Order: sequence, then structure tokens, then C-alpha cells
Amino acid sequence: MDNRTISLLEDIQSDIFLFKSQQETEFRKLSSSLNGIDSRLTALESTLADTTTAAISSHTKSLRKEISATCLHTLCRLNTLSSQMQLVNNSIQKFHTSLNSTPDEIITQIFSWIDSCHVFKFRRLNKRVDSILKTAHFAVLNQTKYDQLIKEELQDCLEDDVAELGHGFSGVFALAPSAFQDVYFRRYNPLLKSICSKISWDFTSFNESDSEWKPDFSPFLCRFDGVQELCISRVRGLVPKEFSRFILLEKLEIRGSEMAVISSEICGLPNLSNLSIFGCYVTEDLPKELANLVSLKALCLEGNRLPGCLPTNLGDLRNLVVLSLCGNGLFGELPESIGNLTSLKCMNLSLNRFTGAIPKTVGNMKCLETMDMKFNDFTGLLPSELQHLPRLSSCDFRRNPNLVCNFELRCVCLK
Repeated sequence: MDNRTISLLEDIQSDIFLFKSQQETEFRKLSSSLNGIDSRLTALESTLADTTTAAISSHTKSLRKEISATCLHTLCRLNTLSSQMQLVNNSIQKFHTSLNSTPDEIITQIFSWIDSCHVFKFRRLNKRVDSILKTAHFAVLNQTKYDQLIKEELQDCLEDDVAELGHGFSGVFALAPSAFQDVYFRRYNPLLKSICSKISWDFTSFNESDSEWKPDFSPFLCRFDGVQELCISRVRGLVPKEFSRFILLEKLEIRGSEMAVISSEICGLPNLSNLSIFGCYVTEDLPKELANLVSLKALCLEGNRLPGCLPTNLGDLRNLVVLSLCGNGLFGELPESIGNLTSLKCMNLSLNRFTGAIPKTVGNMKCLETMDMKFNDFTGLLPSELQHLPRLSSCDFRRNPNLVCNFELRCVCLK
């Protein structure tokens, strides 16, 4: 290769290196520019994100504060209302309010517009209201405002065979203080005296907000001393001593009440021929004074949880036709005197805990038609005297596992 060719090749190589150098320089400039743009874009995105997040975060915090404040305020109001409602609805705790600046006469006038079924529930507001509602002055104002309604209610009772005394009268009997009852009785005495001889008081739906609520026995009830038939439902407490005024009472029925004991006042009613007490949670033994009811023809004491044994003098009730003591907790042996109930037609002593042998004196009960003694713990042999009771048509001794019958009698059911 000659010198000319070598020189040409060296010039071409030099040009290539120069071009390459120029291209690398341009690439570096372009790359640097791109990096700058990317940095600016990243910074711009970061700024935008920070701005958006800050704005949203600030707005969210503001909303949260407003919602929190609203919830707290609502919760406080609900707690306050709930506390107030609990105080008002509490039948024991008094709900105190301030009426010190209101004159007594204004308070009397305000409450006189509320009927007797509801007004006396406000006695627990405070002592001042309680004392005002106990006055005869309040009684006169209240009864004057409701005079027409009271007369209509009593007039309706005159037209019925049985006076089912309504809510207004029940309010007087159940809740009213003695001064209110005194004014009521004096004011409406002619109508009250004219009410028929049969009275029914049922407090089952008197207080619908409390199904367990029962009013106390009130002496006011005993002012109707001419009553011959009396039915009372859902009361509580001891029978008042004034109950002995019912000297003409022939039929007494008490249901679903809490009376604990069959009192001496009941056992002293001379003309009582029918005594029925159902589901009244009588927790004391049958009194021996029960035998004083010599006119008694029906004695029904069912489902009362009666404890103890039958009185030994039960046989003194010689006029008794119906004896039903089922569904109690009576125990022990039947007294021999039970055979003295020679007028008895129906005897039901089932669902108790009687034990021992059935006395042979039952053979003296010639009028007996039905005898129900199931679900007890009688033992021994059935008395053969049962074969000689001419009217006996049903004799149920089921569920007395240790009781044996060694004679044939078609009406006897033992298993």
C-alpha cells in the first residue's frame, strides 16, 4: 500500500472519531435535558399530589369535627331524655320538679282537670303535689268537673244484673286517698246505694303499662254493705277489717290476687254460701275459723299454693255441697271428720300431696256423686265403704302409686 492510500485511511479514521465524539456530546446534552424534564415532571407531580392530599385531608378533618360534634350533641340529648323517661316511668323513685313559685290554688285547678284514673299517679311528683291531691277541696273540684261522666257510669251499673264498675270507679277504689273516697261516697251516695246487689271489680286491664300492677285492698270497697255477690280480680294485700260489714254477702269470688291469708274477716261472714278463691297465692294454712261459715255450700280454693293440712274441724261445714281444693300444696292425712260432710256431692282434692289411708268415714257421704283424688300420695286399701255410696258415678284415684283396690267398682279409676 502506497503512502497516499495510508494517508487517506488515516483521514477517514480521524473523521469517524470526530463524528463519534460529536454524537456522544449531543447524546449527553439530550440525556441531561431529558433528566431535567423528568425531574421537573416528578417535582410537579409531587407538588400536585401534596396540594390535593392537603386539601382533601383538611376538608375531611373539618367534616369529621362537625360529625363528631353533632353525634356528641345528639348522644347527650338522648342520654338526657332517657334519664328523664326512666325517672318518670319509675313507679318507686319520685320524679322531682320545682313548683315552689306556683300557688296551691293554681296547682289544684290544673290537676283537677285530670280524671281519677290518672291524676293520683302524679302524687309522686313531690310532697307538695301529694298533699294537695289528698285534700277534700281537690276532690270536690275534680268530681265537679267529671260529674256528668261519673253519673253516667254509675247509671249504667243500675241497668246491669251485675255491676261491672268501670275505669273511673276503679280509679277511685285503687288509687284515690281516703279524703277523695269520702267526698265521692257522700256526693254519689244515692246512686251508689241503688247499685244492684252484685258487684264485679276487675283490674286486669286497669294499668295497661304494667301487667303485674295490682291495687291494694281498700276499706272503700266495704262501704257497699248491702252487696250480696262480690267478685274481685287482681288486688293485693290483707283483707281490711271493714270487710266484716258484708253481713248480707252470700257469694265471694277473688281471682288472680295476692292476699297471703284467708282472713278472719272472711271467716266471720254469717250468710256466705259460696267462697271461691282462685290463683291468689295464699301462703298460710287454712284457718280453723273456716268452720264458722255454717251457711257455706261451695268452697273452691283452687291453685292457691295452700300449704299445711286440712283443719280437723272441716267436717263442721255440714251444708257443704261442693269442695274443691285442687292444685295446692296440701299434705298430711285426711281428717276423720271429712265423713261428716253428708251433703257433699262433689269433692276434688287432686294435685296435692295428701298421704296415708283414705278414712272409712267417707262411707257416710251418701250424697257424693264425684270424687277426684288423683296425683296425690295416698296409700293402703281403698275403703270398701265406697261400694255403698248410691250416687257415686265417678271416682278418680290415678297417680297414687301405693293405693290398692281389692273390690270391684265400675266407677273407680285407679291406674
